[in-house]
Amino acid sequence: MCYSMSYMAYITKHPKSKFWTAVYRDDEGKWVRQSTKLTGKGEARKAADDFEKANRLAREGRACVAVFRDMCDELLKKIGAGTMAQKSVRVFTAEWLRGKAVDTADGTLRRYEGTARRLLELLERKADLSISAIEPGDIGEVFDKLKALGLAPSSLSVERATIGNLFNSAKEMNLIRESPVRIKLARHIQRGQVKRLVFTPTQVQMLLDKANAEWKVAILVGYYCGLRLGDAVNLVWDNVDFGKSQLQFTQHKTGDKLEIPLHSSLLAHLSAIAKDDTGLLCPKLATAYSSGNGSVSRDFMALMREAGISSEKVRTAGKSMLSRLSFHALRKSFNSALANAGVDQELRMSMTGHQDKVVNATYTQLEHEGKAKAISLLPALKA
Repeated sequence: MCYSMSYMAYITKHPKSKFWTAVYRDDEGKWVRQSTKLTGKGEARKAADDFEKANRLAREGRACVAVFRDMCDELLKKIGAGTMAQKSVRVFTAEWLRGKAVDTADGTLRRYEGTARRLLELLERKADLSISAIEPGDIGEVFDKLKALGLAPSSLSVERATIGNLFNSAKEMNLIRESPVRIKLARHIQRGQVKRLVFTPTQVQMLLDKANAEWKVAILVGYYCGLRLGDAVNLVWDNVDFGKSQLQFTQHKTGDKLEIPLHSSLLAHLSAIAKDDTGLLCPKLATAYSSGNGSVSRDFMALMREAGISSEKVRTAGKSMLSRLSFHALRKSFNSALANAGVDQELRMSMTGHQDKVVNATYTQLEHEGKAKAISLLPALKA
């Protein structure tokens, strides 16, 4: 039994089968047979016509992911099976950002938003196509444009990680089969990176001599506990356990709970200023930090200048200026001081909250004396 039209797709059915078979020309113009898995004659005919249309577009070089997706959606609607329910890159990105806003630090969220904005702008019209229509070549073009904008190698690496995170989320939701973020950044991506410095004990003392009451606390917990600026200024008295002589807090960036023993100098200072309430240790700094305008970081740089300490600004590969010394350098100073004192990396990571040894290594600056001591352990030989 068959139903046909000359030179067009038609359907046929074997007497012993309940399904109709579509007969149509493939992308090379050859006649092929394919079961429609449909029992209704009208529905099967529509399917055969769609098979023919898709292959005709391929023969004529007019096929693309977006076209096929629309055709599949239309076919699914015809047979009452819904649609592929695809979302555009723009819509999915907005939803992804809303999800990230729930448990992401403000600074990190702003970075995500900046990356998302650049991605949508550089994808141009493709940003409004289904997220499944984005191919590796499209992402490659995005990174070519980012590089042309003058982004530093480290910034390109961060952009790649964030965009990869976005598309991996789409994959987990079964919106795409594979992530299109397959670009491999050049091997020299880390070369020429600006090396951050550490504060010497003398410089930290110079800062303390010029600091007001709240900055003294922030600097001490930064240097003796390795806290980030946001965590340092948002400490409350409940985070200080005088009984166990330790600081107990949750890192805002990672959500990790850390317990760090209090150095005698920090313990003495906190004991001297301790209050009965459970409020903030640095209320004014915490309020300023919550504004998100970077004023606290700028105030610290001003404190450095007042103390006679240069921020050691240098030009990066991305042509912008970067300070080699900032509040974050106190965190690196903490980790480096422990390393130079012989504290192993695993223990250092348990206090900094680092989960990656490679990342922790970038926070480690060994002194010449420590290196010399290590060299002296080698056996003596005569030439």
